Amino acid sequence: MSQVKSGRLLESGMDVLVALLYAPGATGKLGEEIRGITRLEKLLYLLKRETTFGEYLEKEYKFEPYHYGPYSVEVFDQIEALEDAGLVETTTVEAKHSVEMYDAFQIELDVVTDDTSLEIVKQETRKLSIYRLTDKGMKVGKYIFSNVEELDF
Repeated sequence: MSQVKSGRLLESGMDVLVALLYAPGATGKLGEEIRGITRLEKLLYLLKRETTFGEYLEKEYKFEPYHYGPYSVEVFDQIEALEDAGLVETTTVEAKHSVEMYDAFQIELDVVTDDTSLEIVKQETRKLSIYRLTDKGMKVGKYIFSNVEELDF
């Protein structure tokens, strides 16, 4: 179990999600954006499987194998709830390369029923979602992240 300074344990998968969005990214910058739902889902899945954060994620995220990796509808629900609370903002950009394009239509592939629909999906889903904390979310993320004293990886 993760140790915390204030005696407050992480309470939910949503706390872990905010801490993940606050944690230093590939460049070492706090609150670095996460590009794409596939990457976000994979990071949460790895936290669930390989760290003590799994106990919080196990209760809330039911991951299933999917086209490009683990998928949990609950991640979408919690991102939406965090957006509604003003903690997370999601923007979309044009996908830059094929890996991002695959991410952009990972979910859409399930609704395709014929070749015409596939072409429409390909044309309309060249956008990539980018997830980042708002200023308010950064304050909450800092609080959560700073209270986690030790991580068992």
